[in-house]
Amino acid sequence: MRKRRALTDKKNGTYKKQHTITMRKQITRLCMATLLLLCATQGSAFDNDDYKAYAQEMRKAVWAQDSLPEFKNYKCPAKYKNESAVVLAAYDEMLLDQKSKLRMSGLNFYTVKQLNYNRLNRQLIYINDQASLKKFSEFDYKTYSKKHFAGLGDDIVRNVLGVRIIKPDGTIKEVSTDDYVTANEGKKDKDKGEKLAVPGLQVGDVIDVFTSEMKQIREENIAPVVFAFINDYPTLSYRIHCSIDPKLTTQYRQLNGAPDFKQSTDAEGNIILDAMMTNIDKSEPDLWYNTAAQTPLTLLYIQGRKITGAYVPESVKDKGLQANPSAEAIQKDDWRFWGSRLLYGLDSNEKKLVKELAKQSISDEEKADIFYNFYNDIDLSLDDINYSPSYFISSFGQLLTKAKIPFQRGITTDDGSEPLDQLISYRNTTWVIRLNNGKIYTPPSGMHAPGYIPASLQGRQVSFNTSVKKPFDGGTYEKSTLPTSTSADNTDKVELKASVEGTLLHISRTEARTGTLKETLSAYLPTHKQIADSYAAAQPLLRTYEDLYTKKARNKAPENAAKDKELQKERFKDEVGGYQGEDAKSVESYDIVSMGHEKINAPFTYRVDYTMDGYVKKAGNNLILAVGKLIGEQLKVEGNARKRTADIYRSAPTTMEWNITVTLPAGYHAVPESLAKLNTQVDNECGSFKATATGKGNTLTLHATKVYKHKTEPVANWNKILQMLDAASDFTSKQVVLKK
Repeated sequence: MRKRRALTDKKNGTYKKQHTITMRKQITRLCMATLLLLCATQGSAFDNDDYKAYAQEMRKAVWAQDSLPEFKNYKCPAKYKNESAVVLAAYDEMLLDQKSKLRMSGLNFYTVKQLNYNRLNRQLIYINDQASLKKFSEFDYKTYSKKHFAGLGDDIVRNVLGVRIIKPDGTIKEVSTDDYVTANEGKKDKDKGEKLAVPGLQVGDVIDVFTSEMKQIREENIAPVVFAFINDYPTLSYRIHCSIDPKLTTQYRQLNGAPDFKQSTDAEGNIILDAMMTNIDKSEPDLWYNTAAQTPLTLLYIQGRKITGAYVPESVKDKGLQANPSAEAIQKDDWRFWGSRLLYGLDSNEKKLVKELAKQSISDEEKADIFYNFYNDIDLSLDDINYSPSYFISSFGQLLTKAKIPFQRGITTDDGSEPLDQLISYRNTTWVIRLNNGKIYTPPSGMHAPGYIPASLQGRQVSFNTSVKKPFDGGTYEKSTLPTSTSADNTDKVELKASVEGTLLHISRTEARTGTLKETLSAYLPTHKQIADSYAAAQPLLRTYEDLYTKKARNKAPENAAKDKELQKERFKDEVGGYQGEDAKSVESYDIVSMGHEKINAPFTYRVDYTMDGYVKKAGNNLILAVGKLIGEQLKVEGNARKRTADIYRSAPTTMEWNITVTLPAGYHAVPESLAKLNTQVDNECGSFKATATGKGNTLTLHATKVYKHKTEPVANWNKILQMLDAASDFTSKQVVLKK
């Protein structure tokens, strides 16, 4: 299963009291069964035989559930006949309690907080085509693990998978444990796992599948829980149940119109959250969809009020349930956290840089840019360095402070998280810095110049603390939004020269990428040495690749550089395959022309030379050239994907441009009639695709552009986007007749 999710609905409040009591009794029995299974195996080492017994009892307990009548409905409504699969029923259960355990260190006794976490996710899925059959025919999961932490005890994890097949005649067959194959992982096979190829599953069958996860963890919190009310497939019934220890702090936030929980407590005072939603016709499209912005979500954060060695936010110190807490209170949690971050003093290289820049008569902005590149150089050039975004910005701010450059701190969230005015956890923010002249520095994204705003942060809400005396909590906060970009800012200009040799096509392609279109490849294609040396060439105070290594480790630099060059070969092969949609017959050479970190609009430019086979075919005395393929593989929207009910969310507006020149064999020319068929023009308010072709002697020239004009579009414009996409996709199949 792709994700663990659960759905809720306010309609759950209409359930009869007796039904609710009966359901809770069944849940309590399942929980007790789990605890008894756990206790039975705690006293000795847990091995494969113990796990098999544990898993078998868990499967019996789940299949015996009689409080979920929706799992006895095996019929798929006719209106879903064109869907790949339909979730007939889904159930998500979470049980969480906290216990204090007595531990001994030397002659001293002390207590440790232990969380007991149980999660059950069960789905009844109708298999309606080969795609869903393939998806649900194989499962791969970790069965159990145990990790010891000195002074705290053991963290224990146990997972169980259960699968049943319901045939069209109603026959129910549980997949035998003999079909589960052991697959060990981790150091000395300490992480146990299993794989399952579901035998006998066919289109038209119903699969009843559950995963059960049990965790015992010490002095830490569980990961956030996300309940999403739209999934991959239409869903007839979705039910959730949570039972949470009141000693913990439970905070949740509803987004995008998610329905609320029905809240109650049980006899032990546990917080109970129940909900149910039915007849969910929508499903998440695979293309251009932002779950955080579009799917109704409930984000659930459960935290202990005292965790050894961990930051505990102020908002968490009030135990119990907090539904949709104040976003400003959560923002204060983040400001306090930033203020509590203790960085070590500057190392010798940082001190040297601050000292040298103090001697130079350059602006604060120029100094800040050098400090920024100093860290990005290290982060991108050394494998064993991987700065977190918060550490990068904290360190950058520390250098600014040492250099006495005034600045302001800011917090925002990326487009995969909730907006700042709906913040639910300080862990979901991104830190940024703004100089007094207004220039904003964010955590880096590839080989970009200082001041570039990554696609994921563009247009997001941001809060800057403008107070000098109180730069963290308690300051004066200025609310605004981060800058956005246009399609003219995010470009990929392709210069492609090709020549025909028999049935082979030799291609030399140069791409110059700017803005959001260089974020990924600018850090992927260059070697670490190329990155570091380019920074050093642009700014003498920055270090070369060899100088980034400590004296003790410097002898490893040549060996690592050589390995990196071998890896680069494979990456350029992958780039060609990604562009053409198929592997090249050969890749002859490649090069990084420019890194593009000097200025924000400077392009990242690379060249690659390769040969494609099958792009030229003989037709008597003539040749047929698949010229449309030279613009690369284009997105093709087919089948159910052409029907859309959700708005369109892309990463950014973009422009692609191709300038293509093909040198034909001596004596050949492009037939004018076939050249004319290449001319294409689709242009509307959402995007455009245009192409023009000319021929002169033995030279064919093609110019094409493809523009996405906006980052987001309402679903009402979907057909206009399809017009542009179809034009580009159809163009790739166009051919030109070459006549002698």
